[in-house]
Formats: sequence, structure tokens, C-alpha cells
Amino acid sequence: MNVYMGVDRSPEELGFTEHEVFINTDHDLDRHYEGTKNLEAPEVIVVTCYNVVYPDISPKGTCIVVLTALKYGEPWYGIPPGNMWRQKTGSLMP
Repeated sequence: MNVYMGVDRSPEELGFTEHEVFINTDHDLDRHYEGTKNLEAPEVIVVTCYNVVYPDISPKGTCIVVLTALKYGEPWYGIPPGNMWRQKTGSLMP
């Protein structure tokens, strides 16, 4: 899952020094990989700032930031459409 954001701040103002940063809950990469195949909350988030590599990709003083949750879509295929909301939110309300 990706969230693309146009941000009204420069990469420097946001503290970006690398174009891509992996944020992990711990150092067990094998478990993180296995976790990409289930419906649990992601344990790995990738934050990307394109402007670190391509400074002119957006207007000066702005940047493009992408948040990526490392998850496969297959676990969702077996959930009936009527249960999607319940699964996503843990809610009893449809």
C-alpha cells in the first residue's frame, strides 16, 4: 500500500538526507518478510523522498514523500466484500 503526498516543505526542512528509509520494529528481517503475507499491522514502513535524488521533481520548497507499507494483497482475496470493513477496522459496525 502506498500513500503519495505533496508536502509544502523542502526535504531539508523535513530532515531527509537519504531518498529511502526503512523503518522496522526490530531487526528480524525473516519475520518481517513473513509478516508481509498476513493481515496484521505492518512492521516495516518505507519512507521515500524523491526530491533527494531528483531535486527538480517538484517546485522549490516542496517535496514528494511516499509512505509504503510492505504487504501482499493475497490475504485479502479470501475475505468476502461484506466483511472488508470489519476486517480493516476491527469494527463490528459495517
